[in-house]
Amino acid sequence: MKDKKFNVKTESLAMMAICVALAILFGNGRVLSLTISPFRISIGNLPIALAGIMLGPACGAMTGVAADLLSCAFVGYVPIPLVTVGAGCVGGMAGLAYRKAARFRESLRVILAVTSGHVVGSMVVKTVGLVLAFGYPLLPTLIGRIVEYTLIGTVECILAIVILKGLRRAGLFRPPR
Repeated sequence: MKDKKFNVKTESLAMMAICVALAILFGNGRVLSLTISPFRISIGNLPIALAGIMLGPACGAMTGVAADLLSCAFVGYVPIPLVTVGAGCVGGMAGLAYRKAARFRESLRVILAVTSGHVVGSMVVKTVGLVLAFGYPLLPTLIGRIVEYTLIGTVECILAIVILKGLRRAGLFRPPR
């Protein structure tokens, strides 16, 4: 029996790097981003979710972790481990949900992928990380972040569907089955 090893193609690494750069730009780069502690209104998770959808859960998770760590380095923050794990969950869960929903229409697969990434990564894991790190009250923070990511997630779902449709038409993306 052969040992299966995780193997990432150069093309996938390049796409992950582009997604990390876009996540930093959209998340902390002051492009389409507004921070009102503990809330950040941005589409910074969109490239992370797209990495999970296009490249798979493992690459999506690695993209999220890399984006969070590099973003902290560029802005001068100390990384918060649970927030970093949450960023990885956004990409990992998006990729996993997209793969598991293979029998559904493409747009529904994307909606399920982006939504699951936000529910697990942004609404639960990152919220717990922020509460533990900064002492924010749990319930008001959780409710606020649920509202925030419901709105952001809706925008990101629409953008992801449009982007993936364009990439598919250009021959740059084939949905895995």
